[in-house]
Amino acid sequence: MRKQSALNGVMLLLSIIGAVAAFLFGEALLIYVSYLPFWIQCGIYLLFVMSVCCLVMILSEKIRTGYYLLKHRREFGLTAGKAALIFLPAALAIGIITQILYSWGGISLNTNPRFQGTMIVCDVSGSMQENDPYMDTVESMVSYIETVPLDEHIGVILFNDMSYNLREYSPLESEEEREGLIQLIYDEMYYYGGTDIEGALLSAFAEMRELDDPSWPGLVLLFSDGLSDINYDRIRSASIGNASNSRNRIPVNTIYFSQSVLSGYQMNTIAEITGGQYYHLGVGGDPSELRNAFSKSRAEFNFQTDRHLIKSSTWSESNIIIRAVIRIVLLSAWGVFSGIFVVVFLNNNRLFKHFLVAKIVVSIICAIAFTIILQNMNTDFGSRIGRGLLAAGMCVMYLPTYRWD
Repeated sequence: MRKQSALNGVMLLLSIIGAVAAFLFGEALLIYVSYLPFWIQCGIYLLFVMSVCCLVMILSEKIRTGYYLLKHRREFGLTAGKAALIFLPAALAIGIITQILYSWGGISLNTNPRFQGTMIVCDVSGSMQENDPYMDTVESMVSYIETVPLDEHIGVILFNDMSYNLREYSPLESEEEREGLIQLIYDEMYYYGGTDIEGALLSAFAEMRELDDPSWPGLVLLFSDGLSDINYDRIRSASIGNASNSRNRIPVNTIYFSQSVLSGYQMNTIAEITGGQYYHLGVGGDPSELRNAFSKSRAEFNFQTDRHLIKSSTWSESNIIIRAVIRIVLLSAWGVFSGIFVVVFLNNNRLFKHFLVAKIVVSIICAIAFTIILQNMNTDFGSRIGRGLLAAGMCVMYLPTYRWD
């Protein structure tokens, strides 16, 4: 009896470790694929979590096999292999389909605003000396400014532990003005000091909102290699401005310049909560890639209207209840899919009339809790708590089933 309890404890611990692993690696995965469309992100995320759950089940089987599986050992190996080959690609497809359905649910914000201009916010802290020793940033900024049409707004803020307004956000009126700005960048760009990203962004937002212009929005283009203390709620509120007016929004496209992708989590988060795009460029790469990222930010400017199924929404929405119901239904489908996967994988149809219903109920409860967390903690931290709960709910589907045989 003690041995049986110990084995059950080991398998339970293994399931908990699997849930933690699925969450941690899933978070890292979302950073690496952050530049991809949301439907691809959700497909890859669900495929990854299901793969971890599958691995947990295989390891649990190695620890202890129930009577049913002992009796059908040869059949189980073949069935489990076929189940994995069918259901893992199906997980990718379901992740994609549910995200597409969620993005269609409700009415999207108005798109295709007239592009007003760019406020460049560039990091000149001391750490840039190591990450950008050849001052590729300068050439990239100059290359971008050379593409800005006359009468389009342009502004430049340099920052380390303080912010320096190199050019106020205003229309570029002449070629002489353009040449003067380019020369000023060459003269003033040098690296020293600490890093205060939040202060620089708030300064940029405040300056851009001084203009009473119906052709909103403008775009902030943030370039940095570092980390600093940031209040994400404050950044998000400053980006949104008047939540009832979608044109009052100022997205932040971020360019992270460093070898490590994972260290760019803060820059990725800033882009996500403001509705911008995130770009990562490795140190030592082709300088033209950096210049292209600047140019691409302007060329692909638009409202990011897609809502992410497993991340918090950027905007307060009038149809928030409808979206909450849609999210619960779609995430519950993930749980139902996981439960069916367990039954087929174990080749034990008796699970259908035993604990499968209870497991699916747990998954639905997790989906409801996930949605409530995102509605009341509309921040990146709330998203992570919700995804942790979601991963735990899915792994509940894979808790030891052997005593039920």
